[in-house]
Amino acid sequence: MNYQFSICDIIGKGLKTITKEKVAIKIKSIYRVQILLNFYEHFTTQNNIYIITQYCRQGDLAQKQKQFGYLSQDHSVAIVRQIIDGMYVMTQQNIIHRDLKPQNIIINDDCIKIADF
Repeated sequence: MNYQFSICDIIGKGLKTITKEKVAIKIKSIYRVQILLNFYEHFTTQNNIYIITQYCRQGDLAQKQKQFGYLSQDHSVAIVRQIIDGMYVMTQQNIIHRDLKPQNIIINDDCIKIADF
């Protein structure tokens, strides 16, 4: 690895080893648990980072709300329970989402997935 850094911060400070240039490093852990969107791989080009994840054909919660206008109480309760379960799993693994919103709640075969960490 070409960097030295401190992992005590969510966004760490570091140095590029060869040039001693100061850098900021965002540290993210990747977990494969049912409630989180599965991560497959990533790659970079000169201008972009590409993140490959599972495809969820039912879209996100915001799209579903727009499509149906509102959700039944039973359906809403089922969704909220899965979100709470996901939050519990993340808490147990010391994961903080920081941007949980309907657009980041993905639906796959009526199973809720939390995305965009």
